Amino acid sequence: MEADALRMAEAEVTLRLAFWLLKVPEVSPQITVAIDGAQVAVAGRTIFQLPQFMEAAGWIQARPDSLKWTGEWMPKAQDGKTLYIHSRSGQCDVVAVQGQRRILVESKGGPLVPMTPRTERTRLQAAIGQIVTTKHRNEGDICIAAVPWSAEFERLAGEFRSAPLFARTGVQIALLHRTGDVSGLEL
Repeated sequence: MEADALRMAEAEVTLRLAFWLLKVPEVSPQITVAIDGAQVAVAGRTIFQLPQFMEAAGWIQARPDSLKWTGEWMPKAQDGKTLYIHSRSGQCDVVAVQGQRRILVESKGGPLVPMTPRTERTRLQAAIGQIVTTKHRNEGDICIAAVPWSAEFERLAGEFRSAPLFARTGVQIALLHRTGDVSGLEL
């Protein structure tokens, strides 16, 4: 599967962060991922080739669900880790557990190279707005807004992190690299 060199789809951001979280100490080996059907296909047009992406990343579908890309996925190495992908709306994009705390993530895709003015700002603000206003948030949850890494997203993340009111939200900003690296998280 060929990746778009100019942008990273929201589903790709979500899945790359879930893969990364599975490598973090004390994170439960089972993670739930919500990917809306419109992130995969709209009116017969493919937006993101989820099954092909998962296969290229070394995952197989262990138990299919109602859609060809939903259900339980596991690494081909069968190391006991799983992702459960569903398409129910109104839930965080990633839900994981680390120790006694939940990790809640809202993701947005976006450009990897500079695009129209304010595209990156709008995408990052949308992810932050969703995680701050989620009704599923509990005291002690680790809340993350995730976007692709680009120079502009990195600049904006620094700007937002230095804002006093944003700091009080406790939201972390994750920047996802195509290499699988994640910048900006402290877990």
